[in-house]
This record gives sequence, C-alpha cells and structure tokens, in this order.
Amino acid sequence: MSVSAIDFQLRTLPADLLPKFFKMLTEVLKTRKDFDLVQAYLATAMKIHRSTLWRKEGDEKEADELTNVLEELSLQEERIWSEYDQVIVENAAVTQWVKNALI
Repeated sequence: MSVSAIDFQLRTLPADLLPKFFKMLTEVLKTRKDFDLVQAYLATAMKIHRSTLWRKEGDEKEADELTNVLEELSLQEERIWSEYDQVIVENAAVTQWVKNALI
C-alpha cells in the first residue's frame, strides 16, 4: 500500500474504530517486528485524530475503552523499547571495544 493510501485510510478511520486500530498496533508490537512501522502509524494516527483523543464530552464507555487500549499500547511499547535499547547499548559497547582493540 502506498504512503498516500495509508494516510487516506488513517484519515477516514472513524472515531469508534480507533480502539480497534490501537489494539491492532499493540498486537503487532507483541510480535517484536516492525517497531518502526508501528511508531509511524501511531504518530500519524495521533496527529490526525488528536481532537478525537482529547475531547472531553461523549460516551464514557468509549472513552474508557480508548484510555485502556492506549495504556496497554503504551506499556507494550515501553517493554519492547527497553529490550531494543538494551540490545543497542550492548552493540555499541561491543563496537567500541572492537574499535579500541584494532587501534
């Protein structure tokens, strides 16, 4: 799918489907693949739908569901990022060690 098609799909996503979209992103994160793609989709969706995400009036049940889904997504994202961060730090340390050993 092209970038413009993805953008169009995100812009036409109804507010009542946002929790399902964020649940889908959470499930993709659990696979530990496509972290950067999830981040791009998340940033774009939040930018496009920020007025929906920040509104105060509306159905409390929908708002609670969206809040719970976003909290779960945030927790999963933190878990995955901490794993990636640890690997990045380890790789940087090994790279620095090899660099110093060769010089």
